[in-house]
Parts: sequence; C-alpha cells; structure tokens
Amino acid sequence: MHQGRGCTGLSSTVPAGEFTQSRLMAKTFEECVIPFHALAVHVATGNKTIFSEGELLPAMLASAAVPLLYEPVEIDGEWYCDGALLDLAPTDAICCQHNLDVLIIHHVAQRHEGKTSLDRAMQQPWTMIELLNMLLYQRRPWYLSDQAVTFRHCPCGCGAVIIILEPDLPLLAWPVTSSGPQVLASARQQAGKNLGPYVNAMHGTKEFPPSLFEEISGPGVISGCRG
Repeated sequence: MHQGRGCTGLSSTVPAGEFTQSRLMAKTFEECVIPFHALAVHVATGNKTIFSEGELLPAMLASAAVPLLYEPVEIDGEWYCDGALLDLAPTDAICCQHNLDVLIIHHVAQRHEGKTSLDRAMQQPWTMIELLNMLLYQRRPWYLSDQAVTFRHCPCGCGAVIIILEPDLPLLAWPVTSSGPQVLASARQQAGKNLGPYVNAMHGTKEFPPSLFEEISGPGVISGCRG
C-alpha cells in the first residue's frame, strides 16, 4: 500500500484511446474536413485550454478525462482533464474567433439536477460514478432555458445569434455501453424537427433575419419555444 501515492485516476485512458484511434478517419486537427476543436482543463492552473492543431487523439482523450475516474492526459509536458468542468459550449473559441452570424448549440449532456436525479443515482449500478458526475457537473450552463429551442446573443459581445437545442433524451446511465444509439437517434430526430423552421433562413442570408426575434425578453435571451 502506498496510500494512493502516484494514483491520478481509477482508470487509464489507454483502452479508450485505442478504441477511438481505430475509428478516427483523421489523425490531426488539420485533416478534419469540418473544423474541430477540443476543450480541456489545464490541471495545474485550472484554466480553459482549447486545442485546434496537432494530434487529435490526445486532445480528445483529455477533453473527456473525468477527474478521479480517468487519469489526466499529458500533452507537451502539461496535464489536462475534462473541459466540461468549466464550459460545455466555449463560444469565445467558436463564434467570436470565426466571425459567425449564427452558432447552434446542441445540448445532449445528461442532466444531474435535484433530488430526483440523486434518488435515481442511488438506485443505479456504479452509484459512486453517478454521484461523482452529479458533483462535478452541477453547474448549470448559462445558455439553458428548459425549452426545446432558445435564441440568445453570444455573451462575449461578438453579435452572433446562438440557437440552443435542448432535446428530451432517454437516460444514459453509467457505464455508457448501452442506450447510446437510442439517445443519438432521439437527439437527431428532435434537432431536425426543431431546426426545420429556421434552416432556410440560415442558408438564405448572411445576416440572420431579425423578424425571427420580435419578442426580446432581455439582453441575453431573445425568444424560446416548446418542442
């Protein structure tokens, strides 16, 4: 026994890395047909770090390395872990950096809120991990409204309109080795339904039509609708 000395996580990221590597068609960020960024937390400073160049795999593993559950990932001599601890939708790295008119956030993360979630976690296999997820990801993202579709402005002031999709998804309990296809199918179906009325507008003009946002309820929220 070494009293946990040197232990940085219950599980290595090696198996996940091997699985991911075997399915990646691109090996570097530069090879991605659609621009891709990965968000991680710098363990030593707690700062948000956004990867957009170099090898894909280490950055992807770092962005998903849940603290305590997985070992942090070393990149260029620095250690990184799950970026969702700080931000699920880093608009400052997306619309603000690329001068976008519209940004779509598809929020497919599991909700861990309230006593109902706690009671459910206590009845699930891997209760310890379910509780860890609740504790780590309790902070509610700024953009959520509990509506199927919401329109907001980027909080960084770049002027982009942000469309938030919040699908009602089936429970995806740990370990996430089942129900994944059902969750993906449900999210895709709801996204198509809820985005439908706005697709032509987004493709038809560079400037998002202001007529869609007549009911302004504050500087951040523009409007929302139930699915």
